[in-house]
Amino acid sequence: MNVLPLLSLTLGALLALAAPAAVITEINRYTVRLVGPSGPVVERREVTGPPWEYPADAPALAPNVRYTLQVTGAGRPTQEASFEVVGAARARAVAGDLTALEQELGAAVPPTSRAVMRAGLLAREGLLHDARRVVVAALDADRDEPTLHLLLGDLYTRTDLAAESFDEAQFLLKK
Repeated sequence: MNVLPLLSLTLGALLALAAPAAVITEINRYTVRLVGPSGPVVERREVTGPPWEYPADAPALAPNVRYTLQVTGAGRPTQEASFEVVGAARARAVAGDLTALEQELGAAVPPTSRAVMRAGLLAREGLLHDARRVVVAALDADRDEPTLHLLLGDLYTRTDLAAESFDEAQFLLKK
C-alpha cells in the first residue's frame, strides 16, 4: 500500500497513483471509495475515466488523518493509496522553506539542480508525492538526465511505487 503525505495533492492525482490511467482506460466503469479512520468518507460507483475530482458536497478532509483511496474495476483487484492531508501551519512552513531555497539558489542555478534541491527539501519533509511531482516535471524538460531518474526511483521505492526509474537511470549512465 502506498503512503503518500502531501502538501497539494488533488484526489485526482491520488486516483492516478492508486490506479494509473493505463489501468483506468481498460476499465469502462470503476468505483472510487475514500475511507477514513471512522469508515467510508465518499463512495462513487460507475465512475468513468480519469480525472476524478473530490465531490464539492463531500466532507472536508481533516489534516493529519490517514485516508485510503480505493479504486475497483470489474474483474480487477482493488488498488489502494493511503495519504494524510498536511495541516495549514505545516504547509505554510514548507512553502516558506521552498521560497527561502529559491532565493538562496538564485537565478543562475540550472533547472535540473533546482529541481533536485526542491525535491530533496520536500522529501525531507515527508512530502514524497510533491517531491515526485517536481522530479517528473523536471524529467519532462530533460528525459536524459540520469540524476532525475535515480531520484525518482528513490522516491518510488520510499512510497512502494514501481521502481522502474532505476533501470532507466542505469541505461542512461551507460550511454
